[in-house]
Amino acid sequence: AVTMNTVDTVEPYTFSGCTGLERFYMAGGNKVGDYVFKNCEKLNTVEIGASIAELGIRPFAGCKVLEDVKFVDSPNFVCDGRIIYGLKDGAKKSLIECLETRDERVKAEELAGVESMSEEAFMNCKEVDNVDFSESSVAIIPKRAFANSGVHDVTLSSATTNVLEGAFWNTDALKYLTVNNPITILDNDIFADAKENDGDILYDKDGKPILTDRTGKVTLVVPEGSVAENYANGKPYIN
Repeated sequence: AVTMNTVDTVEPYTFSGCTGLERFYMAGGNKVGDYVFKNCEKLNTVEIGASIAELGIRPFAGCKVLEDVKFVDSPNFVCDGRIIYGLKDGAKKSLIECLETRDERVKAEELAGVESMSEEAFMNCKEVDNVDFSESSVAIIPKRAFANSGVHDVTLSSATTNVLEGAFWNTDALKYLTVNNPITILDNDIFADAKENDGDILYDKDGKPILTDRTGKVTLVVPEGSVAENYANGKPYIN
């Protein structure tokens, strides 16, 4: 177990690969950085105090048995249904990270009121087959949002304007993406297959991902005459 009371910032990757770490407690501090607990495969208990105001990208990536994060009296975060949310005035406003132990669909009512999501929020979530943003107002689906996940069906909000690079890399199971906004812009390679190793996307010497065309088919459900409909033209893997 690790207990922290006086550290202000837990830097990125601090406990990455600590395969024996089972419990973590943090009473003070301000920030938990990117991938802090990456691949802490036995981590099962986390308690974080009310002073923490910032969480980085997927702090609990690769935590294979973690089912809850307890934010003690926190005005800033809550973990509900194995999803970590940022709070504003007590309401869920941002989606930070879906824990990889989540094993059921994410219904529209769960995301009602959510306005934003963090990069890689659903990355490597193999057992979440359906995510419905239709009751949210998430404007941007960020980089690698669903990369390496097992998602089958995703419905975007009518407020969504952009789907960014890598949002659906290596999503062999993806069959349907529903776009409800006629002006939603999809990045060129959102559906590509990206070379990866143990859940991590690999990049070449220039910092670019190593991509190949998607092999499986995906159906885009889009408004007639929309930007997304035009995007689909000429892409053999899109129905």
